[in-house]
Amino acid sequence: MKNAITFNVPGIRVKHLAIVLFVATLMALCNGCKSGGGEGALPREVQGAWVTDDPQYSDRLIKFWPSEFVILTGVESQAAVQTVEKVDRQQLGNGFSLTIYSSNRVGTRDQMGIIYNPANGGELRFRNQKPVWRRVPEK
Repeated sequence: MKNAITFNVPGIRVKHLAIVLFVATLMALCNGCKSGGGEGALPREVQGAWVTDDPQYSDRLIKFWPSEFVILTGVESQAAVQTVEKVDRQQLGNGFSLTIYSSNRVGTRDQMGIIYNPANGGELRFRNQKPVWRRVPEK
């Protein structure tokens, strides 16, 4: 796969976060100032890296930037970067629900629904999953 990076993810480590951040920096340089806060920008509250304690997803990492995201899955993960095209937001009490419309480098379009709750420093849930995802503290 041309625009994918192979990761060995036996668990979440700082090394993997550094690699993901490096990839994001390169992409930002290539894309210019695309993420200026338009309809394709993710809210600051969800930006950053997220993990879950659920055993089914314990080897996964999700990283959101303003206009892109990546989901690392499994031991030999292909990190396919998704570009955010549009974000629909609906307020839910103190939190909100997002529908994220995205595409990959070959143009395949996708849609993802998440629910953000500000409790406990921030919690994410995918609409189609029960596990709670928590923010990875920045160092």
